[in-house]
Amino acid sequence: MTEDQFIRLLEGFHHRRLSKEELLSFLKAAEDPRFESLIGERLHMELAQMRASSIAEGQRADKVWQNIHTAVFAAPKPAHRIHFLRMAWVRYAAAVIILFAIGAYFWTSGKRQHQDVAVSTDIAPGHEGAILTLADGTQVKLDSMDNGTVAEQKGTKVLLKDGSLAYNASNASAMTFNTMTTPNGRQFSIRLPDGSRAWLNAASSITYPTAFIGKERPVTITGEVYFEIAGDPAKPFKVKVNDKTEIEVLGTSFNVKAYPGDATINTTLLTGAVRLYTSDHVQPLKPGEQTRVKQDGEIQLIRNADIQKIMAWKNGLFNFQDESLEEVMKQLERWYDIKIRYIGDPPKAKFFGEVGRDLTLSQVIETLREVGIQCNIEGHTLIVTH
Repeated sequence: MTEDQFIRLLEGFHHRRLSKEELLSFLKAAEDPRFESLIGERLHMELAQMRASSIAEGQRADKVWQNIHTAVFAAPKPAHRIHFLRMAWVRYAAAVIILFAIGAYFWTSGKRQHQDVAVSTDIAPGHEGAILTLADGTQVKLDSMDNGTVAEQKGTKVLLKDGSLAYNASNASAMTFNTMTTPNGRQFSIRLPDGSRAWLNAASSITYPTAFIGKERPVTITGEVYFEIAGDPAKPFKVKVNDKTEIEVLGTSFNVKAYPGDATINTTLLTGAVRLYTSDHVQPLKPGEQTRVKQDGEIQLIRNADIQKIMAWKNGLFNFQDESLEEVMKQLERWYDIKIRYIGDPPKAKFFGEVGRDLTLSQVIETLREVGIQCNIEGHTLIVTH
């Protein structure tokens, strides 16, 4: 490929006019060292233009700018920038495709839609909401409730304040159990009776006592939950994931991902210290480490976990770094409360970059099409084809 041909493809990529075949040719040619300087110059210009045009677009566009800047210019020293771009270009080209498709394409280009994605069939992103099941089995939908007292059980008040559930157990006379559940398309947070906080991702649950009376602070979870635990050395906080896995904490912040059907239960420590127990092993964790417990109880320790990726959901983002198409679709299924159907075998693809969780489903589809994944909305089902 000549330099003029590459510049034409680079311009087409910049204006999002490349066909699938041209896009593949562009990515392949981008690995050629001859075009390093052209790529570097274009990326600098793209980022500068996006920054200038994002000022009036508010915090969402600014967040995308920050993500792109971090992804593309995270080289250790400026002197190695060209080498960095050459060695990691395929990875970051994909990241830039996704991020620019969302940032510059949707936020600064009028949110253009393909003709075959009708607005009337679009699906809104998930939002704050949950179902609270009280000790007597009564269920309370928290989505539509105003601030105030939700219930009172055995002297413990359940309160809703600023989109989060809280407990006042100062007059508790007995310990009962409540369960908070976030269905598909919902997420919510709770301040537990001891002051610890928990954030639930979509399709998750937490069962907990309305007052921590006794020598331990036990809770049980499903799905994905991020914790910030109030320190109390006399009462260890314990998270039960299933019959085989338990996490013991004194005071720390960590994330647990344990969806039904996942191959592993992942526990990632951000601060403090925890111990993970299985039927056969005890595994301590240090900040930045992650354990992956397989179904047979085997534990894999990851010493340098990708914290940005793991915490993306809590920060309002999908992080598709090095994810398969099936994993991407699982995340969309939970957040948009849809079903996924494949026509033929799922395409073998790896994804990179971040996408805002506040986008509508059709906007996410637009992004997938930018990287060659064809899909359409039919009712509440996303049809994925080759």
